[in-house]
Amino acid sequence: MSGKHYAHSGRAADRSDWQLLPDHLQATATLAAHRAAPLKLQATAHLAGLFHDFGKYDPAFDRVLSGGNERVDHSTAGAALLYSRAPAGLRGVAEIVAYAILGHHAGLPDRDRTDASMARRLDGFRDPVPPAITAAALPDLGPVLRELVAFRDGKMPGFDISVAARMVFSCLVDADFRDTEAFYARLDGTRPDREWPALAELLPAWRAAFDAHMATFSTEGEVNGLRARVLAHVRQGAALEPGLFTLTVPTGGGKTLASLGFALDHAARHGKRRIILAIPYTGARIEAQRARQPAHREGGRPLTETRIGAAPHRDPAPTLVTPPILPSKRPARHEVPAPQAYRATATPHPALSAHRPPLRTFCTSPCSRGTEAGVVRCLVLCQGRLRCRTSLTTSSP
Repeated sequence: MSGKHYAHSGRAADRSDWQLLPDHLQATATLAAHRAAPLKLQATAHLAGLFHDFGKYDPAFDRVLSGGNERVDHSTAGAALLYSRAPAGLRGVAEIVAYAILGHHAGLPDRDRTDASMARRLDGFRDPVPPAITAAALPDLGPVLRELVAFRDGKMPGFDISVAARMVFSCLVDADFRDTEAFYARLDGTRPDREWPALAELLPAWRAAFDAHMATFSTEGEVNGLRARVLAHVRQGAALEPGLFTLTVPTGGGKTLASLGFALDHAARHGKRRIILAIPYTGARIEAQRARQPAHREGGRPLTETRIGAAPHRDPAPTLVTPPILPSKRPARHEVPAPQAYRATATPHPALSAHRPPLRTFCTSPCSRGTEAGVVRCLVLCQGRLRCRTSLTTSSP
């Protein structure tokens, strides 16, 4: 062993084209922070990136990269280090980052009760990383605490923190695989083709096509008149500040196209980067796709539907020379069935490995004991029971 530590192997016997572990950790942290910037969770995602593969400092992992037949758990070490180094008042903050690290290959773990849960993995962990490397690791949880406190809106803090944890997890998974893919692409002399036009470039043509399509509908008759009024009403609301909007209209009232018109106008007004349409059932999705297709043309070519999890993939074993294939960068407008849209925030892309359905981790109801000012509270889902199983609290500075 040369004294260097590696994240991914290459082809050269002298390891001259292998990826150094510090380079991968730093690149992943930087990319994860960039992905989390719109959420103002940069420090949280950056810390997760820095420690997500900390277990690869284990000498056994170097033997695996060289072809050894050993099993190395490289994702628990970073989570365990963050949790063990955290002061008592910051343990809850450390756990939020630990969830992302522990799950960046297998999916978000449950809080407890299962062999793969966070509690059991941390309790039974024996750190194989050389003590000198562990001692030099100095995680700073202060900025993470400030981000998580600011992320809450005060009404449902448990739910807010659960969203933050899932988003950081998503940013970490994306960053880890993007950097891995970039490394192998450089090794192979290729360039991943995953660039799509920005939504801002497409909106003028899309809105013009939408207006032209809607102009073909008659406004005569009571039903057609009501549909036109619904469309006009929602498009007037597109100028409102971004938030949560609901539309209640009977079947046949023109909700599909009205919601599309609102989305196009709202995105143009507020500079949104994507429009995502989540359709609840397969039949409804097909019907809605037919209704929207005439309005979704770019240069006369219909825009295709994009489904989460539909991209081919390979198992990202640590000794792979060929890169895992990731889903392309999402187009500016795509649609997914609603259950998949939810799962996309809760589980990794199938390229990570075959994964089990996600275990529910966070309570989505307000804490029955109330929420104190300056406290980040993360609750395990109680499935409707009045009392929660676990409460993680951290005091703000």
